[in-house]
Amino acid sequence: MYSLTVSSTQLEHQHSSELSPAAAFRNNYYLSQQQEDDDIEKKVNSSRLLSKLAPMRAKLSKKTNLDHLWQTSTLPLRRSVENHSIRKKKDFDCNHDFVVYPALLSKVAYAFKENMVVSTKSKDSITYHEVFDGRDAVNKLASIIKTTDRNLAVLIGRALYHQKFFHDVNYEHSLRDSLNELYQFKDTTEKLSSDSAISINHTEKLPNGVFTLLTDCYSATCTRDNTCYSVLCPRRLNQQTQNFLSEENEQRLWINTVPKNVLNTLSLNEKRRQENIFELIYTEKDFVDDLIYVEENWILPLLSHESIPTDRAEQFVNDLFWNLPEIRQSNALLLADLLHRQQLDKVVDQIGDVFLKHTSTIFEPFVKYGSHQVISKYIFETEKSTNLAFAKLVETIERSPKSRKLELNGYLTKPTTRLGRYNLLLREILKHTPKDHPDHTFIPKVMHLINHFLERVNEESGKTENKFSLQVLEKKLSFKKVNNQEIDGLDLLSSDRRIIMKGPLKRKGSGNTEASELQIYVLDHCLLVMKSKFFDNFENYKLYKKPIPLALLAISLPDQAKRSSSILPYNRSSTGSFYSSGSTDFLPPVITNKNGYPISFIHLGRQGSGSITLYTSTLASRKKWVDTIEKYRHSIMEKVKVFQMIDISDQYFNSFNKVNCAAAYGTSMMIGCDHGVYLKKFILNKDEDDDEGIVRILSIDKVSQIDILEGPKLMLILADKILYTYSIDTLFDENNNYLASNIVSTSISSPSSTSKIKTIRESSIKSSTSSSAESHDSKNRFTKTLCKKTQVRKLSSNVSFFKVGKVFDKTSPNEPIERTLVCFVKYNAMTSTIRALEPYDDSQDAKKKKRKSNHLGLFMRNSTDVLRGFKDLYIPGEATSIQYFKNVICVGSAKGFQMVDIGSAGVQSVLDPNDENHNFISQRETLKPVSMFRHPDGLILLCYNEIAFYIDKKGRRIRPGWIINWEGYPTAFAFHYPYILAFDSSFIEIRDINTGDLTQVIPGNNIRCLRPDPSDTIYCVMEDRRTGNELLFSLKYMI
Repeated sequence: MYSLTVSSTQLEHQHSSELSPAAAFRNNYYLSQQQEDDDIEKKVNSSRLLSKLAPMRAKLSKKTNLDHLWQTSTLPLRRSVENHSIRKKKDFDCNHDFVVYPALLSKVAYAFKENMVVSTKSKDSITYHEVFDGRDAVNKLASIIKTTDRNLAVLIGRALYHQKFFHDVNYEHSLRDSLNELYQFKDTTEKLSSDSAISINHTEKLPNGVFTLLTDCYSATCTRDNTCYSVLCPRRLNQQTQNFLSEENEQRLWINTVPKNVLNTLSLNEKRRQENIFELIYTEKDFVDDLIYVEENWILPLLSHESIPTDRAEQFVNDLFWNLPEIRQSNALLLADLLHRQQLDKVVDQIGDVFLKHTSTIFEPFVKYGSHQVISKYIFETEKSTNLAFAKLVETIERSPKSRKLELNGYLTKPTTRLGRYNLLLREILKHTPKDHPDHTFIPKVMHLINHFLERVNEESGKTENKFSLQVLEKKLSFKKVNNQEIDGLDLLSSDRRIIMKGPLKRKGSGNTEASELQIYVLDHCLLVMKSKFFDNFENYKLYKKPIPLALLAISLPDQAKRSSSILPYNRSSTGSFYSSGSTDFLPPVITNKNGYPISFIHLGRQGSGSITLYTSTLASRKKWVDTIEKYRHSIMEKVKVFQMIDISDQYFNSFNKVNCAAAYGTSMMIGCDHGVYLKKFILNKDEDDDEGIVRILSIDKVSQIDILEGPKLMLILADKILYTYSIDTLFDENNNYLASNIVSTSISSPSSTSKIKTIRESSIKSSTSSSAESHDSKNRFTKTLCKKTQVRKLSSNVSFFKVGKVFDKTSPNEPIERTLVCFVKYNAMTSTIRALEPYDDSQDAKKKKRKSNHLGLFMRNSTDVLRGFKDLYIPGEATSIQYFKNVICVGSAKGFQMVDIGSAGVQSVLDPNDENHNFISQRETLKPVSMFRHPDGLILLCYNEIAFYIDKKGRRIRPGWIINWEGYPTAFAFHYPYILAFDSSFIEIRDINTGDLTQVIPGNNIRCLRPDPSDTIYCVMEDRRTGNELLFSLKYMI
């Protein structure tokens, strides 16, 4: 499974040794003055054993219409080439989690597959998915068999390779200890098949055999350094085999085809250039011969073989090989010109013009072929698994000498890999071409055109692979029900649907049952958890859980409960801190059971299916899952983001001093917490302040609500159900600038410090052990002391909540008067009393003062002269919210939204009782009114804890078919046209107020809106359970 990508940086910086073993040999030939030390020579001798153990491939010899050119050329016959150069040893740590007997290939294979992490890597400008490199494979194998001998690890890896446990992505050679060689497990392609007729047992898929070099000798005195007497001792056989192996050189070099008198006339740079040209021509001949082999030994036999029914043989061959004959025909023309140019002179002067002649025509078929290759592999594997006769034919052809024991998949891959290597070969030629040579002009043009074709192949193959994989998933997913509930909206065949990641994860077994695998698909819009079932020998998927929308998906790591079990917070450094090697927040946990490393996928919201915990076999595999999902979720959130989180504080507050409320005043911010009121100062250079610019201005417990009256510069504070006023004149001057001396004199150390936490804990313990009477007396003494020492005045006790707003009073004989009111609610067993206060205005004449003076004024006279009583309003039941509208106050209560006229004090329902569209509300007992907002069009949006809908000014339902069903359980709302924000404890859902569509989701832990129905800045807070701190932030609208 791969696609082609082009990177000019990769083409310029890739080392020439990556081209082929011949290129590596040439470099050693022309730099032979550098001698190898004894240690390297010993490794080379050892590597000869690897070459002898690898099966040799016979030379393909077929007569073609190009033979008259080929026979006259000096190119050598092609042979199987193995580059056995072994890199120097490097220190590595053995993973002691692997406990296997290394001589048993099945045990080694299982441990290798379970612990080898596959990823996306590039080779020869081609990107391959689900692969691993040779260096990682050797490291893992050496760790499994507990050895530091990398050659031995390569040997056992090749034993697995020859049983087709994994393969080189180009199907060219066996395992090499190199970062540049990529490999893929055999079942990577097979797992696409939805028509597998055979359910193979897990152990039957693994290689079998005994690797004798790692078996133990029966003699107790036998060691690797001092072997025993037995001629059959495995260690003695190993040494004898290494001593008697002869050296074999299978390199193909241009220097061997040119007379020495010609070589002597050429410079070193020109010799290298001719070697590169020589390699380009003979590899092109190899490529064309391979395609001819496929036509003669695969395509033609399959058209007439009895294993494929006659009525579908032609279609099957066409789908399998696609336009491969067309590629062979076009490349044969290129090869003919190259061979002709080589015949003119053994020293080829120019080659760029030949490629430039063919580039615009011969590479177009590569685009068509590359986009279809994933389908070809799927068809091939499916037919093999369902048609035993075809599988037997495939085995016969692949074992014939003509195939050089190369699988058909290897030949099907060659056109795509060949296109990716043209520029690498041409780049090497260009590197050794003089600047005044014509090729220095032609070759860059050719490379640019090839890059264009590579980009097209990459684009088309990516689209086809994604589309085809979705078609396979649609075919497999025949059961789209969960708990007998039909699942709609997957839309798997949509043109814009994408697969982000897929693979199996283990589910924890119950009792004595073993863990089973679930198939996980991460799509561009949701996560699917499915279980594989076989019906009539056909594999099907059944939904195991409801699809989880990515916007409502949260990830938790259960084994990190003490550090990071919380949901990964949006817009913060989440996944990186878990796995960064330099992070102290993450320590790899010790597995205490056989299941592996857990990941919990959590479906947020009331419609969610809860959480499911699955297991990966390695820590690196879990990291890949988490990183991939979080990275993609973050990318899509950034695209649809309408509100941005602006950090205010992430270290000052914590679980011992939680933030409960906030209010803005000028450029400053007032913060109410469990242990006082704090001021967030505006700081130009934040790094200079260790306390994040936060100081405590008032020591008072259980602050639940604060607000600011900017006119009289008065702060309203609700703490422990007691409502206070606090003059902020001492904090700011006339221009609202900070009076630093006053602030500093009341500041204390950060509550996040150890001493502060200890003080809070001790005070909490003392408070919990004191009697209720002592607690009541202490509260009264504290209130009196506070009022004496500061400008804090008590307004009322037993206050549930308060709200500040403006409303028009129409009782005035002249024009309506806009009044700023402070309404606080006191609830008794039957009714709620809403006491409305009004800031006192000295400009009012004596007559108005007298008219407004009443028993309420007498009640307030002893508390403050700034706020005067305006009116008492009464609501049946418990009031839970207050909203100010033009000339009425709307109150949410157990009976729904009530409307109170401030003039007549009359109470009536906001909803029209005669409107039948409201009947559904009485049928939903769990509905609770929360907030009301006015739309710019004059409509009113009623927000309940479960739904939201529109009414007109008379309380009648507007848009009967329009309704918002909240995903979560919102306890607060904020309105910023054209969006409505609903605050659930686990996430904030942001919707378009016109369409009701979900636009953005911000996940978190214990999220709270710090001010009910904010009309300006939206302040919020969430918990960071990794650190125990409170994350204080605001939401900024992205205009």
